[in-house]
Amino acid sequence: MCANDGVEGQEETLATSVAAGEIVYIVVDSKGADDIGRFTLDVSVTPSVCGDGYLVASPSEACDDGNTSSGDGCSATCKLEPIGNVDVCPGVPLVLTGSGAQPRRGTITFSTATLNADYAGACGGGSRDGVVKVVAPVSGSLRAKTRGMPDSTVYARTVCNDPSTEIIKSKYSTCLDVLHDTVAFQVTAGAEYFLFVDGLDAATGVPTLDVTIEP
Repeated sequence: MCANDGVEGQEETLATSVAAGEIVYIVVDSKGADDIGRFTLDVSVTPSVCGDGYLVASPSEACDDGNTSSGDGCSATCKLEPIGNVDVCPGVPLVLTGSGAQPRRGTITFSTATLNADYAGACGGGSRDGVVKVVAPVSGSLRAKTRGMPDSTVYARTVCNDPSTEIIKSKYSTCLDVLHDTVAFQVTAGAEYFLFVDGLDAATGVPTLDVTIEP
């Protein structure tokens, strides 16, 4: 896991789940060979609870999407909920909330372990995958990000069963540079978009997909 979202010269943060007794190595690096200087590293460990967004697999926590609401695939007590139509196109519709000038947001969680491997993205995937359908309520910028499953990847299409309609992550020059857990693109109000939550190198797990549309 890495973090590289902050503005140059500003604070950078990284958060991940850990197990008791686990050894974790934190590497502080710079973008360029000439970027040198002093830094302060603050580390804190907080006991995990249901709803904190960090999945610690246990009998009491089968998922953790960062909230205590039911109906989004992960219940208020962090148990997986049945999600229909997620295995194949056209996928499960995602409910987005928000109105006016507010961002539209939606979250969904499911296990890929029992799904089929039906699809693959231009920059990888091909493991067991789930499909999420988004109908854009407004025009704007959509950002989808997976979390909770190591080696997860997300890619998007405008026609679910047509791989030639994949929205390529044009910010990156090669697949080696691609940010696998995130996809962002412009959307048009009323149009359908299909998000594929997949795994790299046969990875499976319990990913949470967060979708935001900024008008």
